[in-house]
Amino acid sequence: MASNSSYPILNPQTPLAFLPPDAGLQYIASSYVTVATLSAFVWDVLSSLPDEVKIARHGQIRLPQLVYYISRLSTLGYLAGNAAFQAAPHRDCETVKMIYAFFFAIAVPFTAALFIFRIVAIFSHNKPVIVFFIFFGLPH
Repeated sequence: MASNSSYPILNPQTPLAFLPPDAGLQYIASSYVTVATLSAFVWDVLSSLPDEVKIARHGQIRLPQLVYYISRLSTLGYLAGNAAFQAAPHRDCETVKMIYAFFFAIAVPFTAALFIFRIVAIFSHNKPVIVFFIFFGLPH
């Protein structure tokens, strides 16, 4: 059973000292997942960068390519901002939150548009499927 006693604060200079142990553990686990996701995304971007440069140099950039690049950059901005917000201390947390919320607001619709482009490319002759995915696939 849990009691209403408080835990002693051994080192008040640590950022998580004032959280209960369960909440601190959840926060640390969330930070690790965020940094791991950012690392995997950066690895993916760097490993595919030579091919993406070839595609960009090959010819004229069309709408799906532009949407793809905006989606990748805004997702990278969101993940980097979220990792910075969770892992590093800040003087102005609201500004950092606004920055990564801005990138999130760009990343979601552009990534959803990529999904719709793929559906249209695969099911180009099946209009009911395209309408279904446009209706249910776009964020509301």
